[in-house]
Amino acid sequence: MSAQDPFRVPERLRARFEQVVERTDAIAAAHLNGEYADLARRMAAALARKRPSPLESGQPRTWAAGIVYAVGWVNFLSDPGQDPHLSTADLAEKSGVGESTIAAQFRKIRDALDLGRFAPEWTLPGKLADNPLVWLLQVNGLPTDVRHAPREVQEAAFDAGLIPFIPADGAPGSAGSGQKREPGADQRQQVRARRGGGSRQAPAGTGGGPGGRIYQLKITLEDVRPAIWRRVLVPEDTTLVGLHRVIQAAMGWEDYHLWRFEIEGVEYAEPSREDRGRGTRNARKARLHQLTGPGDVLLYEYDFGDGWEHRVQVEKVLPAEPGREYPAYVAGERAGPPEDSGGPLGYVRLLEVLADPSAPEHDDMLEWIGEDFDHETVDIEEIRSRLALTRPRASDSGWAPAPGEGLGPGPRAQVGNEGGAVSLRHETEAALRQAEAFVENFLAGNPDADIEELTAALRSAGFDVLPPYESGMGGLSPADVQWLLDGDWQGSESAVRLDATLTGDELESSRTLYNARLFLEMLGAVGQVKATPRGNLPRVFVSRFRERMKAPKSRWSLPEPGTVNEEDVEPLHITRILLELAGLVKRRKGIFSLTRTGEKLSTEGRAGELFATLFRVHFRRFNLEYLDGAPDVPEFQLSIGYTLYRFAQVGGEWSTPHDLAGSIVLPGVGEGFTRSPLGDPMPLIVETRFLRPLEGFGLAELQEQEWAPGAPGPRDLYRKTPLFDRFLSFALP
Repeated sequence: MSAQDPFRVPERLRARFEQVVERTDAIAAAHLNGEYADLARRMAAALARKRPSPLESGQPRTWAAGIVYAVGWVNFLSDPGQDPHLSTADLAEKSGVGESTIAAQFRKIRDALDLGRFAPEWTLPGKLADNPLVWLLQVNGLPTDVRHAPREVQEAAFDAGLIPFIPADGAPGSAGSGQKREPGADQRQQVRARRGGGSRQAPAGTGGGPGGRIYQLKITLEDVRPAIWRRVLVPEDTTLVGLHRVIQAAMGWEDYHLWRFEIEGVEYAEPSREDRGRGTRNARKARLHQLTGPGDVLLYEYDFGDGWEHRVQVEKVLPAEPGREYPAYVAGERAGPPEDSGGPLGYVRLLEVLADPSAPEHDDMLEWIGEDFDHETVDIEEIRSRLALTRPRASDSGWAPAPGEGLGPGPRAQVGNEGGAVSLRHETEAALRQAEAFVENFLAGNPDADIEELTAALRSAGFDVLPPYESGMGGLSPADVQWLLDGDWQGSESAVRLDATLTGDELESSRTLYNARLFLEMLGAVGQVKATPRGNLPRVFVSRFRERMKAPKSRWSLPEPGTVNEEDVEPLHITRILLELAGLVKRRKGIFSLTRTGEKLSTEGRAGELFATLFRVHFRRFNLEYLDGAPDVPEFQLSIGYTLYRFAQVGGEWSTPHDLAGSIVLPGVGEGFTRSPLGDPMPLIVETRFLRPLEGFGLAELQEQEWAPGAPGPRDLYRKTPLFDRFLSFALP
């Protein structure tokens, strides 16, 4: 690779890369603009760096058309309202490549680069200001558009590298913005100077985190001998996202792939939709000093296809050294493996080939990795330079809110400047805690109080509460409702009780159980299945499962014809997530396999236990918001015990989701979100997060209705099945 090459294209693919970008440049010059040309070059380079690179096969013109389409797909190029605009048919005509070929190349690019709509890294610079994903930050678990935040919050986010520019100053290069096209370190220094932050050195006596303490970590790459390891120093309040960046810099990774941490059995990552379904916690909010102490060990996995696992041990907790910058490199041995080298076994094979000039692949491997690669040497200066680049970006710096505080604006947000650090708190938080304490004490002394009495007590105590609902809560007292909400659905002390003794014959109507048992059978038959780089099942497994699975009855959930990716086959995708959450299937080092519990519950005589486990995991641990694009309403899932109880009472007759929403949802749930122009989204939430899953379990039946002219959609009918009452029972105090 040439040191002067900003794209770092392997020399053996240089000619192919140039052939591709010659064509993307021509298309952009004739029909698009320079921003499209730049992004197309970057995308071609990213594909060239993959190993194996998809550019190695196929014609340059088809890759050029696919790349332009992929960049355009992210930026809605086919939308006639966009400028520039180019339809797929127009692109096919201009490039001389058929639409089906373009679509095929696009799918390869999408899978290789994990593309998504609005992906910030592939958004045109001129559209960054309008890309919502660029500006969304998590605020107390809720997404917040930082464009509408106070300026000091925008400065803090910009200083941390979380946003590309300060929205209050306008987009880079816009009139009056005063900002360069590519904001850099000088601009961040100006921001810090205005905020009194200066450079990110640990002040004397304070250090890099709460109390000025520093974690000494030893990072060791698993399953590689002799060992490849690094010792680094990081502030104790470093987030796991910040630690991810430190590991990437220290080990020489390029951050091309997905990653996760595992700490005491809990997974942390930057949650995608699937991650949220799995119950993964947000790595941006998790900090080292909250989760670990001296001697503790974390697992960090990078690239789920290759399965690079790192053992991260907290060796010591030290006081910060005045004037020293963190994170800092201390020691290490051996160079890190190159990206996409095939995991530990592939890397061992690579070293064997490089050491044997007579090996058939020697020249190709040497050209791919570069003649200057020395696996025995640690490039200390390179590591230090890369660690320095993590400092302006890390969200674990002093600007971040303290644990428990939210970052971001809100209609009732209060901004304060504490020692140059932005801190935001919601005015309602303290009042909410007081109200919760009052309710707890009131119900302890008045366990039979109804909602009217509780409301009156709250009002008399000075709390501003909504008037009681006329419909009440199905004849339940607040204590009854709390009992339904608090149960664990296991044992005789739970309000919601599941019958795990049902036989396979009694559960024959359950499509969810059938598909889960099919999955366990197929995985058990082969023993192990290698995951894709995205952490999903390979296409061969997906195709075979799809041939044998029971498909959903609902028109909304039928897999598209010909789909072979796991995420396109919802019955398989959801089944795999549920089985992982239940601890019946594991994915370690890029390999799916059954756990011992999974092997036991896959037998015929354990069908009832498996069914109860799947049901409990689906409604209590799986994130139901993953099933639709409706507004986030976590209270709906938190109150699902109440919803089940009410459905047991009123679900015997055919009813629409709209009718059921008014009677089975806990009063007050979802009152806070904005209604769409199509009306109340709660019926959709009831259908997608409750009724359809029940239908899959065989606990509800569906009667699809024809579309009514002028209606936004059909008003399908649902009712509970006899199995619902056999499987579920309720015990109130």
